[in-house]
Amino acid sequence: MKISNNQSLKTNIAESVRSKNPWHAYVDGSYSIRCPEGVAIGIAMIDNLGNKYKCSKFYVSPELATHRNVGAEVLAAYIAARVAVKMNCKHLVIHYDYSGIGNWMNGSWSANTEMSRTYVKEMNKMKELMNISFKYVRGHSGNRWNDAADKFANEAIANRING
Repeated sequence: MKISNNQSLKTNIAESVRSKNPWHAYVDGSYSIRCPEGVAIGIAMIDNLGNKYKCSKFYVSPELATHRNVGAEVLAAYIAARVAVKMNCKHLVIHYDYSGIGNWMNGSWSANTEMSRTYVKEMNKMKELMNISFKYVRGHSGNRWNDAADKFANEAIANRING
């Protein structure tokens, strides 16, 4: 391929880096009986160039709230993948501390609820747009990024409670 200008070279180098190095998203969710109308998510994301992104948000969703923390965890993984797709990520590693996030996707758990079936369906759609892999990390084990995601989810709940 002939490079005609400096911008094309920068674009090609950026695309090469983007395709070879994965992004990492550490996801966590939180639920409180004091906020029964929804769930909170926390995401600590690091792109392939080392840039860091934070998401700490409460979502009003009575349906997900019926699943408590599980609904929040699922939403966090889904939102992380959606963000990565929108940012042209080619490979995302989702780090999670709730086993269902990876086990539903690798088929070792059956998706028996509407929530889990929807999660698998939507994540499979995103897997057509980028490579997504899943890595379990033990919660509250001192992993810096997982602890950050946990903190972000808890902050979202606290902000909802405290107004």
